[in-house]
Amino acid sequence: MDKSKIDRKSNSLNSDSTDGESLEVSLNKLNDNLTYLSQRLENLEKRLECELSIKDDQISKLAKEINSLRETQTNPQLSQNDEKTNSQRVETEIANHEAKNQTAETDKANQKTKSQTTETETSNKKTNRQTVETERANKRTNRQTAEAETVKDRTNSQRVDTDIIAQHEISLSLKVLTQSLTTLIEQQRIQQQTLLSSIHAPQIKLHTFHGDPLQYEHFVKGFENVVHSSVKDESARLQILLQHCGDEVRETLQCCLHKDPKEGYSYARQLLKETYGDMETIATTRIDNLLQRPNVTSTRDLLSYSNELKTCFESVKNTSFAFEFETITNLNILTQKLPDDVYNRWIEKTSAFTCKHNKRPGIKELMQFIERVTKENSNPTYPPRHRHYHHSNTTMTNNCSDETTAKKSNKPQPHYRCPKCHDNHYLNQCGDFREMSVPERTEFILQKDLCHNCFQPHLTENCPRSWTCSVDKCGERHNRWLHPVTRYRAST
Repeated sequence: MDKSKIDRKSNSLNSDSTDGESLEVSLNKLNDNLTYLSQRLENLEKRLECELSIKDDQISKLAKEINSLRETQTNPQLSQNDEKTNSQRVETEIANHEAKNQTAETDKANQKTKSQTTETETSNKKTNRQTVETERANKRTNRQTAEAETVKDRTNSQRVDTDIIAQHEISLSLKVLTQSLTTLIEQQRIQQQTLLSSIHAPQIKLHTFHGDPLQYEHFVKGFENVVHSSVKDESARLQILLQHCGDEVRETLQCCLHKDPKEGYSYARQLLKETYGDMETIATTRIDNLLQRPNVTSTRDLLSYSNELKTCFESVKNTSFAFEFETITNLNILTQKLPDDVYNRWIEKTSAFTCKHNKRPGIKELMQFIERVTKENSNPTYPPRHRHYHHSNTTMTNNCSDETTAKKSNKPQPHYRCPKCHDNHYLNQCGDFREMSVPERTEFILQKDLCHNCFQPHLTENCPRSWTCSVDKCGERHNRWLHPVTRYRAST
């Protein structure tokens, strides 16, 4: 039922209850008036009785006087005038007395009439009061009936609302179920396509990982593409991972078999990353291998050297070790490995680059230079230009001039000693330096007049490197091994 209709019924019931209360007040006032009138009638009746008793006494007195007058009539001595006068006076008193009696009777009759009228009004009031009470009872009954209907209507409304909500929930459930079925069908279709593509695609062989940190990233990406993306069972993933690991690596991951399959697979991946995937170890190993490789002796060797240089640069360029890789010392070591003629061309390029850009070329420019030379030497359309590679410590061919030999002999020798322990490694790789506290490291850098950023012997404010501290997104211009440091002063 409409809620507005329910509200109108409630308002009508409230107005009926208000009318009943006003009628009850009116009846109480009428009862008070009737009580007052009845008391007044009683007082009037008592007053009439008193007056009647007085009149009776007067009548008895007049009767006595009449009797005395009658006695005097028998007396011959009384004169006629006196008799007439007494007779007239008696008659007048009798007439007055009768008139008073009639008036008293009339008043009594009027009082009786008033009393009857009052009784009639009282009975009418009682009747009216009973009628009002009956009406109030009817109104109360009607109000209870209306309240019952209101409760019933409210219950029906709630039931309708519940039905609407249930229908809405059912429609939502059907919609979710439809979406789930659609998603399931789409997943099955994708799985079928993946299965068909895997059937028709050539088999990809996953190499065994023997614990070489340099092969960790290649192995993990291959495992994710071949196994992790196609095998959904965690236990199967763990078994396949162990099958493609060497004995030493498999022994490290053997504890993962005693865990829950899902937890064991995740823990195995974590152990692999912690043991062999440390970016510091990988970057340091790549840099050391590149710096310690033999000199270039052929065109194919130059191509291999170019590829190693690009691999090392790409692996460390987004890490905190990039500034260590691009130091002047490392650049000299890397260029020292080039053949004499290629080195001489690099010296020429360095001079031209410095004059043009007012700075020395870096590793990126060296890579581009070696790649261009490799393409020139590998392309038969280019004229043969110094194809016989040699170094100054070997027997020179006819293509090498004395001028080239003189230039080669002036190249700086590759040497770098740790300023802390004087071993052949960088300062940030020194175990003694790492064991020091941050204030001790800072004091050591100041004593050695080293740059706070790259640990090279120049002023911090003149450091050509744009690297900043990567610890907790610090962003300050100091090495991460000096974090936290509140203030830095340049070495003098």
